[in-house]
Amino acid sequence: MPLTDSATDNLAAERPSRLAAVRRLLGELELDAILVQRRTTSRYLSGFALRRGDEGTSGYSGSLLVTAVTYALTTRSA
Repeated sequence: MPLTDSATDNLAAERPSRLAAVRRLLGELELDAILVQRRTTSRYLSGFALRRGDEGTSGYSGSLLVTAVTYALTTRSA
């Protein structure tokens, strides 16, 4: 079930602080990047969520790659 628009907006608003925490951890562990493949964790960190009506065209699964300077979210359509 997709998230409501207000819940999606809240996730997106919190993204910068969540990514900053991941980047701090990368530095502490001396890692170049982290690849997140669990859907719920990827959505939590990236703020990505489906809006109503997107279920048929947007992927429910994908990966999130976070580095010290950028991130990339890939999705797979059903």
